[in-house]
Amino acid sequence: MRPALLAALAVAVLIAVAGHSAHANALAVVVPHDGLNLRAAPGTDKPALVLIPGGTRLAITGQANADNWYPAVYRGKRGWVLGSFLAFDELTAAAARKATVLPPDGLNLRTAPHDGADVAGVLAGGSALTATGQATSDGWVLVQAGEQQGWVSADYLSFESSGERLGTASRTEVNGAGSTRILVRYYHPSFEGGRMACGGVYRAADATIAATNTWPCGTNLRVCTSTGACIVVTVRDTGGMGPNEIDLSASAFQKLATLPTGVISASAEVVTP
Repeated sequence: MRPALLAALAVAVLIAVAGHSAHANALAVVVPHDGLNLRAAPGTDKPALVLIPGGTRLAITGQANADNWYPAVYRGKRGWVLGSFLAFDELTAAAARKATVLPPDGLNLRTAPHDGADVAGVLAGGSALTATGQATSDGWVLVQAGEQQGWVSADYLSFESSGERLGTASRTEVNGAGSTRILVRYYHPSFEGGRMACGGVYRAADATIAATNTWPCGTNLRVCTSTGACIVVTVRDTGGMGPNEIDLSASAFQKLATLPTGVISASAEVVTP
């Protein structure tokens, strides 16, 4: 797992304490490399529901309480996390993307990012909406459709930026010999200087760094976008990401897209050094 610097954690603490009220319905990154407990109620003495891996993009579903505990949802479980161990990425979380609803019979807009949440409305097939940030690590995205706001699964959206579906079906598709569709993001700034799982220290300026759970440490990958932009990176880290998802260093990501884009669809192919 990718560790974060204590200094970065201190910054996250200051942000959370000073401005935590602004983060209802937002994305946050779990800072501690060894993960963060999702608890049944606010308090370190409350039962832990699940350990959220470090680096996970987590859905925050409401305001923090007076003790800086946030309501959150992870893999369908509703609970609470301590804001002192979260980092809110204002730049990428605010990066809006246009999208279209894929299912012809419509898509449920839910009040929270899981299938058991209340349905706030049904979005018609083919209708346009705006995704207000990146998807969570378990594939949910906060969207605005007219005057309605809620959560939908990214599996059922086509994003205007790439013209491609960014859900599970797209991520597991293999294009030709050895080429796999992937979802690409970049490291949160709080990981600068942290130790990587495969050894070494993370530097945002190093354009060779990739983190993934899909290929083993040391694998060289050629990552290419539909526009023809390509970069060769080496798997040097792991993190809280799903199958066929990759995090690149900030400088590597910028060779494929601008940072405000936040997330792109691409292909990855194993190459020899």
